[in-house]
Amino acid sequence: MAFAEKQGITINQQGDWVRGQSRTLYLGSPQSPVRICLYEKGYEQGGDAPKDWTRLEVRLKPKGAHRNAVASWKPSEVFCSGWVADALAVLGWDDLEKRSVGTVWRQSDAERTRAALLAQYGPALALWAQEAGSWEDLGTLLGQAVVKARPSLGNTAKSSPPLTVSS
Repeated sequence: MAFAEKQGITINQQGDWVRGQSRTLYLGSPQSPVRICLYEKGYEQGGDAPKDWTRLEVRLKPKGAHRNAVASWKPSEVFCSGWVADALAVLGWDDLEKRSVGTVWRQSDAERTRAALLAQYGPALALWAQEAGSWEDLGTLLGQAVVKARPSLGNTAKSSPPLTVSS
């Protein structure tokens, strides 16, 4: 589970983890193109099924054009999809070749804001860095300018942490 936490992969546990019965561990969200499900199959089957019977499933929901390609994969190829190969390497399966499932990556709001800032003001910032002498010097100047302008930022300043700039 340390792997999932480090990678930011959703973790969900179902069943009776206190008594160790009928447990299911999910890695990845239900909406994710790739999800691992590890569960105690013996409890699911009931009756005389051995209680130590477990099952590992890799569940794929490829996006768009990847659906046709993934539909033709062999079972061994499914265990190489997305981040699954990295997760299984933690368990000692380190000879798996990664395959793309067509994961749709979306920028966060902060990343979109920074990209827009760089698209519009990148050349001006580069010129300013050249005038300042270095990118580090520009960072100091820019930080000081933001701190100085902060009171005029209105309501956004109330919810933001205080800024400090050292030179």
